[in-house]
Amino acid sequence: MLEGMEVVFIVIALGASSRQMGAVSAGAVAAFALVCGLGVVLHKPLANMPENTLKYAVGILLCAFGTFWSGEGLGLGWPSGDLAILMLAGGYLIVSQMLIIACRRYGAHVPAPTSTARGAAAHPPRRGTVRIRRKALLGLFVDDGFLAAGVLAWIATTAVLTRTEWVDHAFMPGLLFGGVALILVLSAGRAAIR
Repeated sequence: MLEGMEVVFIVIALGASSRQMGAVSAGAVAAFALVCGLGVVLHKPLANMPENTLKYAVGILLCAFGTFWSGEGLGLGWPSGDLAILMLAGGYLIVSQMLIIACRRYGAHVPAPTSTARGAAAHPPRRGTVRIRRKALLGLFVDDGFLAAGVLAWIATTAVLTRTEWVDHAFMPGLLFGGVALILVLSAGRAAIR
């Protein structure tokens, strides 16, 4: 259901820019029905797949499509057209595998928390109710604020750079991917240190 809704939002967002809302709405309904139908048919095999593996694969694809569409929205010319999505997915797969290896090595050298440290983490000091509720509400949409803000800032920076002559436009797709990948590395480093 969630994936079907994502398809609907993506199709409508792309179609709104082309001013073809009738055709886009029909396409969104068809995409939603197709994804829901596939969910019913593939429910049993997907239920046997490890949940984390499925989330990992979906995360790689969302990063690749998100980067590609951000670049498209900024007017970047991808060197291989739509095949750039596969190259971006491969790039994010490589970066994420390197991060997994690094985090595992780091985790092997960090001592396990003591029982008092675990108890303190389980019962954090009370803060204002409004602050807790605001954080819980934001957590529904953004799990890592540093990552979200960093990616948005990098996309904005890329937008500014594409409108200037400071950087050759042929390098902009690589710059967009490289910046997002670097922010992912920094975010993983911050999470590993906590």
